[in-house]
Amino acid sequence: MDHVSPTVGAIDGDTATVTYDLSFAGTEVYADPSMVRRREGDRWLVTTEEICGFLQSARVSCA
Repeated sequence: MDHVSPTVGAIDGDTATVTYDLSFAGTEVYADPSMVRRREGDRWLVTTEEICGFLQSARVSCA
């Protein structure tokens, strides 16, 4: 994976849907996979488990 481009969609209180475009070698291969993010205080969080699951759905190893 050489490029990840996030776009924030709907925000509802302390949750937001974020959509990603993923490119490999300059070619977009996975468009519009999305994740729900949660806010704690002034930060939007993502856990290691969540990002690894997301990467595995794009067939990228999370080591």
